[in-house]
Amino acid sequence: MSTEDEPLAEKFRQPLTPAVTDELQSMLRLYKISSEDLFFKWEAYSMKLSLPSDVKISVDLVRDFKRDVQQTLEAEVKGKRGAGGVAGIAGGAGGWGAGEGDGFGLFVTPRKNTGTKRKHDLTPFETPSSKKYAANDRIASSPLPIRTPMKSLTISQPPPITPFSKRPSPSTVRETLNPHLPKPEPPTDPTTFSTRVSLVANHDVKKFSYRPMHQKQRDSSETLDQKIEAFLSLISETHNIPFEEFSDPSSASPGDVVAVGRICSDSVSDGKLNQASLVLESCRRVGAGSRIPLKFDKLEKLPDSFTSKEGNSFSLFPGQIVALRGVNPNGKFFCVQEILEIPNLPPAATQKQDLLALSQKCIGGLRVMIASGPYTTHDNLDYEPLTELCERARASKPDVFILLGPFIDIDHPMIAEGDFDLDTTGEDAIEDPDIGGTLEDLFRQRISSKIRIVDANATMVILIPSTRDAVSKHISFPQEALNRRDLELGKNVKCLPNPAMFSLNEVVVAATTTDTLFDLCRAQIVLHPTSLPPAPQSAISIPPTTRAVRHILTQRAFYPVFPPPTAPGAAGGGGPPLDLNYLLLADIVNIRPDVLIFPSQLDAFARTVDSVVAVNPGWVCRKAGYGTFVEMWIGGREEGVEEEVSEEGGMVHKVWERARVEVVGV
Repeated sequence: MSTEDEPLAEKFRQPLTPAVTDELQSMLRLYKISSEDLFFKWEAYSMKLSLPSDVKISVDLVRDFKRDVQQTLEAEVKGKRGAGGVAGIAGGAGGWGAGEGDGFGLFVTPRKNTGTKRKHDLTPFETPSSKKYAANDRIASSPLPIRTPMKSLTISQPPPITPFSKRPSPSTVRETLNPHLPKPEPPTDPTTFSTRVSLVANHDVKKFSYRPMHQKQRDSSETLDQKIEAFLSLISETHNIPFEEFSDPSSASPGDVVAVGRICSDSVSDGKLNQASLVLESCRRVGAGSRIPLKFDKLEKLPDSFTSKEGNSFSLFPGQIVALRGVNPNGKFFCVQEILEIPNLPPAATQKQDLLALSQKCIGGLRVMIASGPYTTHDNLDYEPLTELCERARASKPDVFILLGPFIDIDHPMIAEGDFDLDTTGEDAIEDPDIGGTLEDLFRQRISSKIRIVDANATMVILIPSTRDAVSKHISFPQEALNRRDLELGKNVKCLPNPAMFSLNEVVVAATTTDTLFDLCRAQIVLHPTSLPPAPQSAISIPPTTRAVRHILTQRAFYPVFPPPTAPGAAGGGGPPLDLNYLLLADIVNIRPDVLIFPSQLDAFARTVDSVVAVNPGWVCRKAGYGTFVEMWIGGREEGVEEEVSEEGGMVHKVWERARVEVVGV
């Protein structure tokens, strides 16, 4: 394998044959994208076809992938032409045959205007008649290029959905964090979760019951300014910089200044961020909300955390708050010389006597089970995977069973079309079959009834909704909790908002159902300034998801991307519908959580990032297949082990050292 091919094999996490590498290299040249963008497209393609994460990439598979990308580009080009009033493929300056292009209509050079009118428009594959056009239209002598229909226009049908009873390799462990820790056995003594676990919400739940879709532009801009000013105060305190030294980066300055602002793109379209489009937006208090282009070719210093963890490289994304030291020589751009460190939140800590008491309360450690919707495939509403998970929870008796939405997915074809039937007999039957039922009735029949399978005495069930939940009346993010009584859920079920930050005994958990990881991974760009020495190869091989988790922690927000992407992602839909007036409810405040739960359509994982256990349980169901869930065991804090004391005098929890996490296939 050549040195040029090594990044591809590294991105795809498997050795690639020369034929496969050639096909991938041709895609890089044809579409003019980076290997990282190509890998994101591959992940989206594999998710669409429900391919296993360890599938071996063959030549036939990569050619199917290439055809799928071509087909997607064709659809995007047609949609843009229709929206902009441009002539379609059959004619007009932008169509095939109008000039030399790339075959997709993306980079078409229009033919020179001859000043004559056409009386006939060519179809895409019609051979022009030289006599007809020479006599009537006096067209330029060079004939239009003949286009051959591409094989890529053939639509590949997705594979049929495997019945749940015949799914391959059920309940297999895909990944384990801290495998050296023992896996405790299910309890044999009859215990109740109320004697073992205490749940404490770390935010005011009532604040999430705001009135959605009622935001004013002035209030929204003030919220965005507040976030910048909060970081400005933080940087001033951390680096001992007087407030007077912070300056407007858009004003020309003879000397170095410090600027704090938000990373934005100078493009009004929803294009991917790139180094040429980077601008810094300041707050109104310091820079009147002005924007200035950024240049990093003179960058001399990175934060210590960047150098030790990411080598001499760094990543940026739209909405990121940064602190920069540099100079504006002429008022046209800000030349960055140093990126200042943004400190992490302090670790979660508890007084020693309280921590040891909680460990004695939950003998054997805390057992947690985590799953995220959708909970059924797109061809039915039987919710068989959810039944399987609830049966497993009844047998293993975890202390806490965290279920993340969507539960009744509004993107499900049968829900979107209203093509479903409700049970007219049984305990949860609808009252009047002639009138029909509601989505709440569907939830009670297909979700609530299955949650009742879980032992109500042994297990606490936590429900967190999604903005895709059809039964949620709160359609914006941050999102209000579900109504437990309306959905006829048991007393062992606790409904929390989205996002939620809560404590299970001493363990601080931060969870959301928004796919922040996917949006961050596709929005961020990684820069390698030439002014810095190259880093070792081992230092820059960091998964994009790890960078995304670090951004979440340093930005202190459950969803730091702004504006959210509007283009559809791999699973359809763009970013979450943000309510900017209440976006501060989605901030991670005061302390760094022990456990982060961020379900995503990306591959499931469990890893330690900056002393935090980061968990992506994956989705229980894809459109045409089955995914994963997570089981976690957190051992008690024992007396006599090495202790770390926080600034407030508490004992740091160090959950990453005593948590065993398994990613399990459904």
